[in-house]
Amino acid sequence: MKTTMALVFDGLNREYVCEKGVSYKADGIALSVYSLPTGDDGEFDDGVFVLDERDVLENVSTVDGVPSKKIILVCPPGCSPSVAYAIAVIADASASEVVGVVEDTLHRCQEWSNDLIACALEGSSLDELVARGHAALGNPMLVLDRALRVRACTADDVMDDEFWTPLDSNTQAFSGSADMPGFADFLKLFDKGRVVSDYVMANGERLAACRTRLIGEDFLFICLIEKNREVSDGDVALLELVCAMVETFLVGASGNAAQEGIGYGGMLVDAFEGRLVSSIELGNRMRALGCNLKERARIIVSAPRKGCFNDRQAHRLMGDVSNNFPFGKCVYYEGFLVFFASYDGGKGPNASDFRRFGVFLENSSLIAGVSEDCPKTVPLRELYQTARHALNIGRKAMPDTSLFFFAECRRYYLYEVCSTEGDDDFYAHPSIKVVASHDRDSKNQLYPVLRCLALNGGNRTNTAKELYMQRNTLRSRIGDIESLCGIDLSDPSVIAHIRHSIVLEEYCGKGA
Repeated sequence: MKTTMALVFDGLNREYVCEKGVSYKADGIALSVYSLPTGDDGEFDDGVFVLDERDVLENVSTVDGVPSKKIILVCPPGCSPSVAYAIAVIADASASEVVGVVEDTLHRCQEWSNDLIACALEGSSLDELVARGHAALGNPMLVLDRALRVRACTADDVMDDEFWTPLDSNTQAFSGSADMPGFADFLKLFDKGRVVSDYVMANGERLAACRTRLIGEDFLFICLIEKNREVSDGDVALLELVCAMVETFLVGASGNAAQEGIGYGGMLVDAFEGRLVSSIELGNRMRALGCNLKERARIIVSAPRKGCFNDRQAHRLMGDVSNNFPFGKCVYYEGFLVFFASYDGGKGPNASDFRRFGVFLENSSLIAGVSEDCPKTVPLRELYQTARHALNIGRKAMPDTSLFFFAECRRYYLYEVCSTEGDDDFYAHPSIKVVASHDRDSKNQLYPVLRCLALNGGNRTNTAKELYMQRNTLRSRIGDIESLCGIDLSDPSVIAHIRHSIVLEEYCGKGA
């Protein structure tokens, strides 16, 4: 970290009464401090010089060749400066005493800087980085993304207002359709640079903020809120270092997961994982991103024919998939490419759009599950899970198709739930295992009879036709099964249970 005159001023101002001169430059470099200039003009380009005004009065040549932006002038009370300066220290103090204060300030800042950098390089969390920043800056800190989700904040020094939890639907101010007051204007300030040093929020609180560089397609804001003391130029310089370390965290060991956890993608992940369930809050956060939540919503989950995408595959394909289905924002989540499409009634993707998308998927050896078209009030977690079910069911039950609509997969839904959320043996009728065990040791095979009878809903005429079996023979086989298993195959409830068990067994077998 390059220490600056702003940090020097802050350090001196804690000990003495100080004034900024016309030559003061907050971002002027101050890596070292000296009590007197030397004859070598280039030797101390990054240093500052502490001069006693009384010495300057006795020998004005003392300041010859010294740029005024590097001069810290020690002036006893009532003594007027005789030369241009960057900082005036109004005190009965010696130049050497002031040099000691500056040295302590530079050393303290450098130690804090080294500690923060080590913290970031070691993969510490955003919360830890913010805690270390707060220790040096002494005011509450808040890390936000463009969807106004709080990514980190000081835990032991907080603000008690809606700006600390912006757009949270549990806060009365945002329980209905609302915008964050002044946020659009706040964003515009960053068009001119990455630092805003003095901003007044709509609630009257002042803050300084620094924006990270673009990380993927998004960025974070690191805000320092003026609560315990006034935010100084030196604080802003330290805030910029915290911001740089947040960038290091986002592009470091945490990889794509951290980068994709901010902005639009992070907001959708919150919704997919059930942390954001209110459609009102979702709409408010989308407006903060410059988007609108329309009346209808749909989610599509895309994957390779087998398995999931890895990071490299997903990011390589994301653009191609988006170009062939330009109806929603695409994010990479849990090994899948996930689309969230929001549209007004009648303006979403139609049958022709889905046909084209299906052709693209087929040519690219990809598949996709499509949720139902639902009102925006349905939580995105439900839509995401529906699309995932459609994808999983389609893989097993429709292997020759690339695009699976949940409406067409619904009849397999309970089998999918049984296969993924419990042991299928728990749901299966016990006669299945008994008959299968019998057939392994007997030439008189009973399972084909039981299967055909169950799939025909107990209709013995149709069963005999399909098996090319005489009615008497069928009746005898059915009797054998009933005796073996202790069941009545003329009972519709028993037939229904066995039928579901057989379909479940075969469905699970396809996914093996």
